[in-house]
Amino acid sequence: MSYRFLSFFFLASPLTAQTFSEPLAVKVGWDAQALYLGDVDRDGREDMVIINNDRARIVFRYGLKPGEKADGAEISVQEDRWEHVVENAPYQKRWLTTGLTAYDLHFADLNGDEKLDLIYTTDRDELYIQLQLPKREWAEPEIIKLRELKNNWTTIASGDLDADGDEDIAILGANAVSVLKNEKGTFTKPSYYPCGKSNYNLQIQDLNGDQKLD
Repeated sequence: MSYRFLSFFFLASPLTAQTFSEPLAVKVGWDAQALYLGDVDRDGREDMVIINNDRARIVFRYGLKPGEKADGAEISVQEDRWEHVVENAPYQKRWLTTGLTAYDLHFADLNGDEKLDLIYTTDRDELYIQLQLPKREWAEPEIIKLRELKNNWTTIASGDLDADGDEDIAILGANAVSVLKNEKGTFTKPSYYPCGKSNYNLQIQDLNGDQKLD
């Protein structure tokens, strides 16, 4: 199996002639997509999440404290053609098996417990919602059937569209935007808004300053 590698640099502080650190690398699948950066487990450190469809999983890389080492290593029965490349980024690796092809992912607090919950779309035209549990575990998925979805990323957005205090979900599909209203952790049937086929990058923002999300 061949791999891609994700490289990044830390910004030096204070700024000097050597502005960035040496490159750090993490190994991702050849069919990896939908990179998310944020504090998923709310421990104050930035985490990295990416879809790896080669192995039908979502991979979590939790940020480590300075000097902290990851506990354990992944054991693979597949030949690695890139053994000469070393993963040296300070992350603890965990994964969630999906068993299918995922298109996009997104995180939002959907039940008001101050934990970020996982939302992702699949090649079955379904939306999966998994609430975050303690100790970096995830609840069984709630699966919602949608109309034809796009097979790319930046298609999921969330926000309190009806100003009731709960995060609602919007999904950009092949021909329409699906909106699911959140009623205290329970989602309504999707409403569909036609949008045409050549649309990318769904966002929810207040565009006209009326304190309503557009």
